[in-house]
Amino acid sequence: MPSIIEGWSSRRPAWTAGDGSNNPSLGNGTLLQRWKRVDDQLFIIQKLVIGSTTTLGTGTWQFDLPERVNNKEMAYFPLSAVAVRSSTIVYPGTALVTYPFEPLAMVVYFAGGIANPTTPLAWAAGDVLYIGNAIESFAT
Repeated sequence: MPSIIEGWSSRRPAWTAGDGSNNPSLGNGTLLQRWKRVDDQLFIIQKLVIGSTTTLGTGTWQFDLPERVNNKEMAYFPLSAVAVRSSTIVYPGTALVTYPFEPLAMVVYFAGGIANPTTPLAWAAGDVLYIGNAIESFAT
């Protein structure tokens, strides 16, 4: 059986406006997605840190996936998400894959709606968005 501990890949996913409005721009912020396939499971860990020169765009946010998810039932399996302000205020959320919409992406939902420049908080330098879990994924 393959190990979940070893062999993770890293990449910077595309961060775009899912509703077709103005895209965010990372500036001096950081965005890293680590991922690993183990059999039919795609494990994803992602961290976005807003920088002082990050621009947040004007619409809802989405992040692309490292590989295609083909199982439509499991595409709706939620990933954990949390927004953190100054290491003290935590906003729990859920990330879902946008199946059947193309291109496939992760969208993060909070109590106030889909993540955007003002949801779940008015994002500012130092704020962090974490996403992580596994998706059942059959690569094409």
